Amino acid sequence: MLLIGKNKIDNLNRKIIHIVSAIIICFFPYFLSVGQIVALSLIFSFIFLISKYLGFLPIINRVKRVSLGEVFYPLGVMISSLIFLTQGETTAFQFGVLVLGFSDALANILGDLYGRHRINFSWGGKSLEGSLAFLLSTFLILFSINGGSDHPFQLVNYLFLSLVLTILELILFFGLDNLFLPTIASYLFIILF
Repeated sequence: MLLIGKNKIDNLNRKIIHIVSAIIICFFPYFLSVGQIVALSLIFSFIFLISKYLGFLPIINRVKRVSLGEVFYPLGVMISSLIFLTQGETTAFQFGVLVLGFSDALANILGDLYGRHRINFSWGGKSLEGSLAFLLSTFLILFSINGGSDHPFQLVNYLFLSLVLTILELILFFGLDNLFLPTIASYLFIILF
């Protein structure tokens, strides 16, 4: 039987919220304007920032590392919506949100539960197992969004994009991945596909 501590359960619960919110956000372009997405993003960022200091959302405030990820998450969605939805790039926007929601969350969950091989930087560390989960998840998201591939070169693009985003997630700390991942993922998606 796998024993999981309270900190790991809190982290798992936070990441489930991360995933569910990404799924919901993917549908925003179908029933919300960009202005409404921006307004919601700002409201949630403000609520999460205030909560960080007043402690009224305990599941968010139990993070045991220095991070503003919960504040940056809606800001990353806002920036991505302003750049890509205004250009009619709904699929690119959704890809960025799914990478943020699924790949980032799975990297954290699996790295937290099974990470044995640490990759350390002066500002913190992550696990090789978590990074591999991010890579695989991003690859699968690309594969499902683009409907598979008839050409081997397309699979190379999938792998390249997944690897670039994995390296980015690996080196960004303090929650900055939540700010940059959706926009960079969406931008690279447009360039490569």
